[in-house]
Amino acid sequence: MIILSTIALILSLLFLIKGLPILELEWRNYYFNKIKWHNRITRNQFQQIDSFFASRFTYYKKLDAEGRAKFIYRSLEFMEDWEFEGRRGVVVDHAKKLLVCGAAAQLTYGLDNFRLDYFHSIFLYPDTFYSDLAEAEVKGLTYSTGQVAFSWKDFEEGFRIDTDGYNLGLHEMAHALEVNHKKLSRSDKVVDLYFADFIENSVYQHKLFVKRGGGFLRERALANRHEFFAVCVENFFEVPQEFRKNLPDIYNHLCILLNQNPLNTSENYRLKPGFIDNANENSSWKIPGYLKTLRKAYTPRILGLYSLLIFPALYFLTKLITKNPDHVQLIASMAGVGATLFLVFHFRSEFMRDNENQNHFVLVFNLLRGAALSITLIFIFSHTFWKYPKNVRYRLNETTLNCNNSYCRLKNLSIFDYPEKFKSLSTYHLDYSDLKRFEEMKVPVYFEERSVRGMFGLLIDYHFAIVVGDQELPGSMSN
Repeated sequence: MIILSTIALILSLLFLIKGLPILELEWRNYYFNKIKWHNRITRNQFQQIDSFFASRFTYYKKLDAEGRAKFIYRSLEFMEDWEFEGRRGVVVDHAKKLLVCGAAAQLTYGLDNFRLDYFHSIFLYPDTFYSDLAEAEVKGLTYSTGQVAFSWKDFEEGFRIDTDGYNLGLHEMAHALEVNHKKLSRSDKVVDLYFADFIENSVYQHKLFVKRGGGFLRERALANRHEFFAVCVENFFEVPQEFRKNLPDIYNHLCILLNQNPLNTSENYRLKPGFIDNANENSSWKIPGYLKTLRKAYTPRILGLYSLLIFPALYFLTKLITKNPDHVQLIASMAGVGATLFLVFHFRSEFMRDNENQNHFVLVFNLLRGAALSITLIFIFSHTFWKYPKNVRYRLNETTLNCNNSYCRLKNLSIFDYPEKFKSLSTYHLDYSDLKRFEEMKVPVYFEERSVRGMFGLLIDYHFAIVVGDQELPGSMSN
């Protein structure tokens, strides 16, 4: 029995640490798609989009099941925000929309407020097109009025060859991020606070690099600050290893600005704890300390820790509310609490899911879901396999009882852990005169509890009695 109970406890702890059971990949994809991110697509559509992105985006292929669902969710949100228009015979289909929105999702993957709300239209040309603004043929253009235009030939080439430091989609989306930051006050908080300082210092760092004879970034980066940022973004995603080697300070600061590290492919490009301290250790261009408090890494370990903390809290809270419940009451109560919390966060409003606090709601949602599941498993297994007897005797006398002419009652009602109805001794017909008579005869009187308990001392089987000497008085209770 002990072996089975230990196995059950270990499995339950694994549920806490991982947040969900070890399931087949397809089911986990469905979970993240429908429950966590509420994508408005069927399971079959999700699988089709997943295969499409995996065949086109090297960035996407290195994401895990949760990361892919997040990427798809954000891509679909962009698709709803933007109107697409084909120019000069270009037919805009679902695949083209997904590729454009995927470029935006890749750039903003680490941002809390990822939406580029200022933009509303995407124009697709078959090849280069003439721009009155630039007075030249261009491959792409981001307008300050909320439109982005692409040469589709060059857009596709950027993702087809993803190791040359050139990607038109990422380039124009970088311009869009900058324009969105300037035009709106509700863009990502780190971008709002740090973008201007990043540009000023990174341009200076690049000029020093060029003076030393380096030429890592292509010449387009020297045109102006806007182009410099866009070219940095291209290299950041396509050749991150070379970027960090040649321009380590710019790379590290861009990691902070976009809240992702393309070199950390095993953890959905998350910034590892201590990233800022490590980056500042051997750098003259320090990452400001205030940025540490604006974003905190969300990891399964944090979720597991919070689940471990909330589990005993829910247990004692439920126990307090139900006033010393037996095991059936407690399991039913905690299952009800868990189900209620699950439904509340499952159907949380679209507004709360889309604002910058989304990650906090997802954290609490997963935390409570994981805790509720673990609690149910622990109690089911523990009360099936983990039982132990508990026998207690409590001496009754004037110091431990409140007596009147009719009956005596325990002074301390918290000594025993059994239902309230058994705390009154009137059932046993033990009045004050009986107690005095037994004391004069020097016959000990005990309140005796004989019970079988499960984990955390919960009652499973119990028997209570007044014992005078070696005999029970009439009126003993059992279950």
